Amino acid sequence: MPPVVKKITQKDISLYAEASGDFNPIHIDEAFAAKTPLGGTIAHGMLILAYVSEMMTKAFGQRWISTGKMAMRFKAPACRKIS
Repeated sequence: MPPVVKKITQKDISLYAEASGDFNPIHIDEAFAAKTPLGGTIAHGMLILAYVSEMMTKAFGQRWISTGKMAMRFKAPACRKIS
């Protein structure tokens, strides 16, 4: 599979919050998130799945777009923002 490398910034997370309507403070409130065991804001799980779908599209093209399916279960934060 071709890799998809992303540097997820707070701006990316905030833009996704606006698009999705998910304003949970763990995603957008840096002061709140810094006080949690995670130590900072985290990306939305569905944002990460969008990147997975991008990887699948690069690998399988139109076939993925037309018939691809994903089933996911979130067991832990997918990533913590780094900048």
